[in-house]
Amino acid sequence: MADKKISISVPEEVDAALRALSISKGLNKSKLIENLLRNNEQIARFIRAGKADEGGGVYAVPASKEEYRLQGYDTFGGEWYTLPNSYNTESEAEEAAREKLKEIERLQPSSSSGGQYPTGIQDRFYIVYPDGTKRRILPKKM
Repeated sequence: MADKKISISVPEEVDAALRALSISKGLNKSKLIENLLRNNEQIARFIRAGKADEGGGVYAVPASKEEYRLQGYDTFGGEWYTLPNSYNTESEAEEAAREKLKEIERLQPSSSSGGQYPTGIQDRFYIVYPDGTKRRILPKKM
C-alpha cells in the first residue's frame, strides 16, 4: 500500500506552539508532529511509520494490525451494515455488540418486535473477525 500524505491545518496559535516546541526539542516541525502522532494511542494504531517530506508534510503508512469489527443486519429491510468502530480484541467487540443489543431492545422492544428470536425483526449484530468470518452475538437471556 502506498504512503498517504497527511495535511494538518491548525490555528495560528497552535502552529506557533508547535514551532516553539520543535525549537526547544531540536526537531523540525514535521518530526515533532510525527512524534505526537505516534504517541497518541488512538492515532498510532493506524500508522506504523511516518516520515517528513520536503514540503513539511508527514507521510503515514497504515498499520497492518488485525482488528475486530461489528456488522449489523437489518432484518426488516434485509440489509447488512457495518458499524464504524473497530476493536483490538474479541472481548471488546463482544462487549460493544452486547451494548448494541441493549440499545436495540430499548428502540425495538421484544414485546412488539419478536426480539432476537428467528421470527423477530430486531437488528442482529455480528463480530467480524480479522479473517472475515462472523459470529452472531445473542443476548445472555433469551
